[in-house]
Amino acid sequence: MWIPWAVCLSFVGLSCWRLHDGNHATGAPAKRDCYVMSANFLGIALLGLASLAWSRLKPEPRTPATADDTADLSKPPKPKAHKVYLTRLKVFLTFIVIAHHVCVYFTKGGFHLLFLSDVPWGGPVSDKDKIMDQPGPSYRVYNILGTWFEWLNQPYFMAAFFLISGFFCPGSLNRKGLAAYTIDKIVRLGGPYVLYSVALGPATDAMNLAYAEYPVEYHFAQGPGWFILWLLNWSLIYGILAGARRQFLPNLRVQLAMPHPLVLPPALGLVGGMTMWLVHTEWKLGEQGYRSVGGMQNWIYGLGIQLPFFLFGVTAGHFDWLEHLEQMKVWVAWTLRCYTLAWCMYLMIGYGERTIPLKVVVQRGHGYILWSSAEATYAFGMTLTQIQLFHQYFNKSTLSKLMRHASGAAYGVYLVHLPILYFWTIIYLELLKASRVPIAFRRDHFMVYSLDKQGNPQLLDGYVVWLGFFFLLIATNLVSWPLCHYLKKLPVLEKML
Repeated sequence: MWIPWAVCLSFVGLSCWRLHDGNHATGAPAKRDCYVMSANFLGIALLGLASLAWSRLKPEPRTPATADDTADLSKPPKPKAHKVYLTRLKVFLTFIVIAHHVCVYFTKGGFHLLFLSDVPWGGPVSDKDKIMDQPGPSYRVYNILGTWFEWLNQPYFMAAFFLISGFFCPGSLNRKGLAAYTIDKIVRLGGPYVLYSVALGPATDAMNLAYAEYPVEYHFAQGPGWFILWLLNWSLIYGILAGARRQFLPNLRVQLAMPHPLVLPPALGLVGGMTMWLVHTEWKLGEQGYRSVGGMQNWIYGLGIQLPFFLFGVTAGHFDWLEHLEQMKVWVAWTLRCYTLAWCMYLMIGYGERTIPLKVVVQRGHGYILWSSAEATYAFGMTLTQIQLFHQYFNKSTLSKLMRHASGAAYGVYLVHLPILYFWTIIYLELLKASRVPIAFRRDHFMVYSLDKQGNPQLLDGYVVWLGFFFLLIATNLVSWPLCHYLKKLPVLEKML
């Protein structure tokens, strides 16, 4: 089949592109990022080409799978009874990703319409509460709920995708063999990443720049593909290590019992929290320009939470721990829920200065071990709680037709929802302009803000924010899910999405 060869050669092209960008980048951090990504892309391409050549010269025998890999984010799970809840969990998490990105458009900690940490009219905000109250109490309520929603999602929701995908890697490798496993991952993860970075991402940025009347430029843009890239990287590394173990230590047999569910969140949370603190405080990756090097969104979360989640998923898949999580005793499940809720309240108090100021002071930030550990512990607890809840309440019937279609479309929806969201944002801004609401732009983060009668920047009214949130959330979902359902039927995309 020509598709795997095309994807591998496309990564060679991406490597050259990033190398060219690095040679023309200004500043050491930008150059490092380009060079690391160039080397990464070249490594993926060479590994894929070697696997393709090996599979032609010496087809590998396939062993029975110990787990079904079809619930990987890159392809929808078959509706077997014991996997139904994972399908629904994947769809739920995809919806949360969309809602999260819509929500950040309008909140105090967002990156688009109202970025109040550094307002467009210059300098840090000295009195954020006063500015935030200008649109009225309705915006204050939105900001409180929205900030909590965003920052309670941030530690866990993408990490949960890493865990689910990692869980099915051992079964995929057992069933397909190393060469076929590698080719499959490169096609199903690398293919969509290339398409977005080369075509959809740059086109989306060009649309935004053109609408804001800035000079249009064509540049590399991976967007939400950062997750796909690092899921691909870690999946390939796992395949190589597992293949090496089978080749050189074929008689090695290890049995590892799953730790108690109440031990996992604090233990893994402490390890993750310490890692996040080290990355931020001791290694100072952010200060040295390494926070997002290599296409990772944020290495503080990448090393402290997302990589441990993937490793836990792989380990759980190898030793078949999922059944133990599914059969959690009632008292254990309720203790885990209360434990997670307690850390949830701690994090909410920590964001008090952004929402409801309290006399209780929580030292917030990754420079504090307690806060970093709280985020990691909460992330593990929330994910295990969701797995148990979805198994208990959403695993008692086969998938409906709607859910089967949603499951098949979820991977594509994650990939294309941001361009669709940007499109509907432009439509909403045009509706505001037609309603005589003045709109101005700042290029950083495609920021939008309004103007008062004297032409000075001001925040949008509270009712405009609430209306915008629901309009963008509904419109983005109504377009994304049906669109990706039919995109998946196209000749080439059916092999990738």
